[in-house]
Formats: sequence, structure tokens, C-alpha cells
Amino acid sequence: MPTRWATFMTSHKGGLVTNLGGFNQATELPGSARVLENFEPSIEGGYKRLEGYTKFHDDFVPLNGIAKLAQDYTSPTNSFEVVGLYEEPEIGQSFTLPGSATVYTITGVTYTAIKRGAVLSFSPAMDVDNSRGDLLTFNNSHGPLVKGIFRLGLETIAVRNNAIYVNSGSGWTPLNNPVRGTVTVDGAGQTGSSLNVTGLTSEPRDGDMIQVDGNYYTVVGNTSVTSGDATLSLSNSIAVAPANGASVSFLHADVSTAQKVRFISYNMSGTETAMMVTGMTSPLTYDGTSLRTISVPSDVDNADFVAEFKNSIFLAKDNKLAFTAPLTDDDFDPANGAGVITLTDEVTGLFVFRENLFIFCREKIFRLTGSSAADFEISNVSQRIGCIKEDTISEVGGDVAFLSVDGVRTLSSTDRIGDFQFGVTSKKIQNYAEDFYQTSDQMQSVIIRGKNQYRLFGFNPVRTDDAVKALLGVQFASQNPDSYEWSVIRGINVYSAHTYYDTVILSDVALFANGDGYVYRMDFGNTFDGRSIRALLYTPFYPMEDPEVRKGYYKLKTYFEPEGIIRGKAKLKFDYGDTSIAQPDEITLPELSSGGGIWGFFVWGERTWGSGGTSKVSDINVVGSSFNVSVEYEFDYIGPSFSLDNTSIEYNINDRR
Repeated sequence: MPTRWATFMTSHKGGLVTNLGGFNQATELPGSARVLENFEPSIEGGYKRLEGYTKFHDDFVPLNGIAKLAQDYTSPTNSFEVVGLYEEPEIGQSFTLPGSATVYTITGVTYTAIKRGAVLSFSPAMDVDNSRGDLLTFNNSHGPLVKGIFRLGLETIAVRNNAIYVNSGSGWTPLNNPVRGTVTVDGAGQTGSSLNVTGLTSEPRDGDMIQVDGNYYTVVGNTSVTSGDATLSLSNSIAVAPANGASVSFLHADVSTAQKVRFISYNMSGTETAMMVTGMTSPLTYDGTSLRTISVPSDVDNADFVAEFKNSIFLAKDNKLAFTAPLTDDDFDPANGAGVITLTDEVTGLFVFRENLFIFCREKIFRLTGSSAADFEISNVSQRIGCIKEDTISEVGGDVAFLSVDGVRTLSSTDRIGDFQFGVTSKKIQNYAEDFYQTSDQMQSVIIRGKNQYRLFGFNPVRTDDAVKALLGVQFASQNPDSYEWSVIRGINVYSAHTYYDTVILSDVALFANGDGYVYRMDFGNTFDGRSIRALLYTPFYPMEDPEVRKGYYKLKTYFEPEGIIRGKAKLKFDYGDTSIAQPDEITLPELSSGGGIWGFFVWGERTWGSGGTSKVSDINVVGSSFNVSVEYEFDYIGPSFSLDNTSIEYNINDRR
């Protein structure tokens, strides 16, 4: 039969697809990919190389709590007692002391958890005198997680090693000093391991560190307060009996966390305020000046989730949901309009959407409507679908996305008032996604609103950053779960995250943190904090017109939209990668830039590039023949993002099998 020449062309759209194989993917979704890493399906068309991330603050969040010397110490000494340690230091960790440039290494630790203190042995010997209350500064080490981050005004709040820190642009400072009132000793001559005090305006909590007459003590157990009076149980006996009326300073609160610290912000008094819940301590509030502990009903003490709805604060723990009186964040008195609701499933998240408070549980979803305790009403949204992983609930493109037992689902409203519908968005990558969910204990969703993106990260403490993967979904049509296109992110390890709107740059800013102690800005810059971004696109195996006819290939064209220099490689893969046949070598593409030029050609030994409007085309001579072919692209360099829009293959048709 005579040789016939033809051109096959595809537009890159459809995203990663793993539930189709062979001819089905190539014929039904030719623009999709069988591998798509660090590319994002773009709402502007094509696949765009992922943006990078960079440090949001140059300093790491401090380690081990707010460590202070318990006594005066004179050099030289190789050991001392430290208080204010909310995590046990490790042998091998290093620290510095005020007035000295020496770096000391810990050689021994005797930690007393009830005191939040330790006797540290170290080397070399201390070379300066230090006083009671001087701060130790631990050098950073990888491992202790930043369990929560939040942006309040111009300050970043971070929680690490059970201590709270704030950064307004000039370094991290402790934020653990709780407001307990103007507290004094109530009665002279007190000894032993308890202390009567007066002047309290909030309940002292287990782990609070206090200072009396220069001596440090740790409060043991949560303490009831009656008319401002209380008896504090202390971690150690009183060193010297304080005078009646002596000042009691509350220095630090222990922010012990089960897994994550979750935040909201609200304004009920004219001041923007953050509330944080830890799962192991009472909720805390911070208004830019003061840290307060909130006394809550026992049903939701140690709350895991928090939301603001209809001017009330809602707290959830297990299957209990409590809410405050209107326009308050600390009044849980039913006589004032507060209350507690018992649910029939364990809560995994709270989310306000379309004038409803949605209460996500493991196997069910409820919604609360109304405006106050007088007309609050709980109704069932689903008795069979729930959210199986905390911190996966986010709004994207007018729908609420969350992780359910069968994948990433969306909850969206319908044309009927008060009616909602569900859909599964991740069917195209179902087998890949299921493996991802099952191997990730802690998950975190991040929204990039300007791109309609839902990013789902599974934190892994043992894998290197290069080995960590996440899912990226892009919504192309609201209320249509089938419109989602997916890809894989490799190289960003996320434990906690927060997205806020920056009124200066008029854009969303997505922050995240993990176990290295830094807070990062996501979707920003050209590198992964200095590392190159390796992006992969493998097309389906195209049979062209007829899978039973051999094709000979001679030209590959790739259409780009560059924002700067592009460096990459391409490879043709024949017949589903059959190793029994000769496969072509990888082709190193010449550098392509966004500057203008005149189109030319590329042949073996000669490379010329040109331009055509806003896009650029690489034109490569290739050789080889097969029954089907895939193009595998790889880009691994430091440089601006770009879009890969189209691929065409020129070929001739040879003999039938």
C-alpha cells in the first residue's frame, strides 16, 4: 500500500486519569495524562508548571517551649535546671545563652513532666554568669511539628512544642502569657505544694507556669475559681513562704495539642480576635494584645473544632456541640442564650456555608439553621456520607469539598431553597487516590481561590520532601463534580496550613508549615525553597487512526506559553513501553525563552527557535515506528512557570500487522 502522511494533534486538558487504560484513555480523553506531576490543569487552558514556595518568615519557630533558668548560675558549670519546657529536650540538641556566642550541646536530660522542667547537662562548660529567668534559645532541629498557623492582622501566629509564638516581621516572640487577673497570695506563711490565691478572673489550667517571689512553679490540674479565689496545686513545694499579698505572675500556658491547633477569627467587640482550639486544653483567644483562656462546658472542654455562626461561637468535641450566648465568646450560660447539642456521630469538622452551619461527622452530615437558641434547628443532610479525615473541608468555586469514604466529594446547593446535592470529584483518579488516602494519617486541604484549586496534602514525617505527594484538583464548572481535573504535587510537605486575604497585595496568601520549623508561602516563586521543581507530563498511548497499523514518526511539535526560560526533555515511548522492542533515546530540548524571534526548525545537530504571538513551538525531528506512541515530557530546572498547551506528531502509515 502507498505511504500516507498524517498529523495527530491534541490539546492538553482533562488532567491526570488513572481509571482508564490503553485505547480508552487515548480515544475518550486524548488531552489527559497518565502521569502529571507538578503541573496544574489551568482554567486558562493547558497544563501549567506549578509555582514554588518560599519562606514567609526568615526565622524558624522556636523549640521546646519558653525555657528559663530556674536559678542563678555562675560559670563555669556543665549543668543547670530549666523550667518552661513543654517538650523534653533531646541529647544532641544545641542552645545558646544570653551574653555568650558559645553554642552548647546537650549531653544529658533529666525531665520532670509535671514540673515542665529539666536538669540539663551540656558541653562545653558555661562561660558566662546567668541569672534566674534568663532565656535559653534552642537551635532548630527537624522533627517538632508546627501544629498550627494563623494570620491575624499583620501578625503570624504559630504553635510548636506546645507553646504559642507571634511574628509581626521581626522574629518570633512568646505569646503564652495568659490573662488570669491581678493575682496575689491569699494568706501568709504558706508552705507545701499548694498555694491559696485571690484576684483571679479566669481558671488556672494544668501546665500554667507561675512566678512567686522569684521562684517558678507549675500548676497541676485545672483549678476551679470561686469569687476570684482558688487553691493552686503546684508541681513542687514552695521554696520560701511568700508574704500575704505577694504578686503571683502567670508566665506561660501549656498549649498541649493532640494533633493540630485550629483557628478562626471574629469581631464581636470592635477588635479582630483569634480563637484557637487544641484538642487537649481549653480554647484560647488572642486579640493582638492579650491571651485568654476560655472556660467552657465540660462537654466541649478540650474542644477540637471551632466556628462562628450567627454571632455565636460554636465548639465541638466528640459528638457534642456547644454555642455561646449571642455576641459573646465566653458566655455559655443557657439563661443568656447559650446551649449544648448532642449529635449521633463524632464531629470531624464545622463549616459555615450559605447561611448554614454544616456539622461534618465520620459517617453523617448535619446542618444547623436559625439565628439564635430560640430557633436553632438541626437537620440531617446525609445519613450515609461523612467526612472521614479532619482538615479536608474547604470551599472551592461555590461548592464545599471534603474527603469521604469514596473520595473527594462536593456539597453544593441546588435551585431548590434549602436543598443540597453531593458528587464525587475524584473518580478519574480513584485507584491512585484511594492509595493516597490510606497511606496518609494526617491530611490538610489548601485552597488557591484564584485558580479554583483544591489541594489535598497527606503529611508524612519520614519521607523526604522530594518523595511526598499531594493531590491537586481544579474545578472548571460550579455544581459539577465531573468538571474537576486532577494532578499530583510532589515535593511539598504540609502539616498545618492557613489561607488569608492580603489587603495590601489584594490577593490570597496560602501559608503552610511542617516539621522543619519554618512557615512558608505556597504558590509563590520559581523554586521549592531553593530546590528545582521537577515537572512530568506523560500523554496517553495514542493509536492514531488504527491500532493495527504501524506508524513511522518523523516530527514532534510542542506548543508552549513561556514566562521565561524553559529547559526540558522529551521522549517517545512505543507500544505501551514494551521492553522487548527498541525504545527511542531521550531528547534534551534547547533553551526556550519568552523573547521574540523568527520560527525555524530543529534537526539533529541544528536547533533554531521562533515565536508566534504569545506562544512558542518546538519543532523536533524524531525517528522510529510503532503501533501506538506516548510522549513523555520532563522539566527539572530553576525558572519561571510556563504552560504546555498542545502536542502534535507527524507520521506516516506503513503496513498493517
